[in-house]
Amino acid sequence: MQKFKNPDLYFSRGEVHSYLEKYKEAVSDYLTAHQIDPTLGGKAMSDNIKTFVIKTASLINKKARADIKTLIGRTEAQEGVRDHEDYLHDLRSSF
Repeated sequence: MQKFKNPDLYFSRGEVHSYLEKYKEAVSDYLTAHQIDPTLGGKAMSDNIKTFVIKTASLINKKARADIKTLIGRTEAQEGVRDHEDYLHDLRSSF
């Protein structure tokens, strides 16, 4: 349940959360702003954050895979890669 009916409050707080890299909170505030006033662009901001987080996590995952394979060797690296894939999966499902 929303405490306030002013979408600007939620949108502005979403911007602050985004700046502080508190992406889950930012997405929540942007979506709340969107529910109150769809013309503000809260949905687009929320979608942009989701895309950014997923792309960033994917790049980190790819880099981690390459580093692990290089440093440890193919057999031992498979366990580390699975750990990163699990983390990426958990991250994606949290949105």
